[in-house]
Amino acid sequence: MASKQYSKDRGYAFETQLHENTNYILDKRIIDYRKDEYASNIPMMFLTPVIMNDGRSMIISSQDVSYICIAAQNESRQKQAHIEGVEFRKLFANHDADSLRYSTALRLNASFPYITPNVSLPSSPLIEITDAGMRDNFGTTYSTKFLYNFKDWIKENTSGIIILQIRDTHKRFMDDEDSQPSPITRFLYPIGNFFSNWQKFQDYQSDNLIGSTFNWFDGDIDLVSFQYSPDKNQRRASLSWHLTKLEGRLITNSLEAEVNQKSYKRLMKLLGKNYIELD
Repeated sequence: MASKQYSKDRGYAFETQLHENTNYILDKRIIDYRKDEYASNIPMMFLTPVIMNDGRSMIISSQDVSYICIAAQNESRQKQAHIEGVEFRKLFANHDADSLRYSTALRLNASFPYITPNVSLPSSPLIEITDAGMRDNFGTTYSTKFLYNFKDWIKENTSGIIILQIRDTHKRFMDDEDSQPSPITRFLYPIGNFFSNWQKFQDYQSDNLIGSTFNWFDGDIDLVSFQYSPDKNQRRASLSWHLTKLEGRLITNSLEAEVNQKSYKRLMKLLGKNYIELD
């Protein structure tokens, strides 16, 4: 058994403060959720931070989830499937993987470069972990894999699928952009343009994956999206663990935005529930 003594760093300080702010609700091991997730008493969660070494995802779940680690296979099955995900609990079984704190798993999933420290896992060579959004900012890849794996059961036992998407930005396509970029912007092409369009790349991929579900799922599918989108004359909240009072108010006020009110009412209708006004 490997040593469980570690140096205290910014990640430790972050988790300590998070527990204090949330009344220690997340101070549990991932295995503590296994029984209730399996019985569907609580939602089943996947956390998918990216392995910086090779670009694959590290799948963290209280359940056995090897079925979503394999890339989609050709129906002929003539070629060996590509492994694009690694199951955390199996890879680190000898390191007491089930004892990983859920707050730590969340931090692994949100290890944004420079904002939080890099995370190294006890493997040889060391596995470096970074933010899940580097590959899939909306979790669409593994959500659709899960749905595909259980599509027959879902069709037989449910009334359909609701895909709930919570965005920190609104979708922006060509019509939303300035058609006359500045000379500086032109000078920074193509690298600058690549990074500025990263969110769009993620949107295109997500839309394609969700669209493909209509081809193989014989049932109702509904997409409901909530998005944080301040007014044009207001700056969006900064990428920081600490928000100003103004930024917090802008996020709260976004619940009252017409697009989010419509999404909320639609979600309640799909769930067969009455709704109350968000305020």
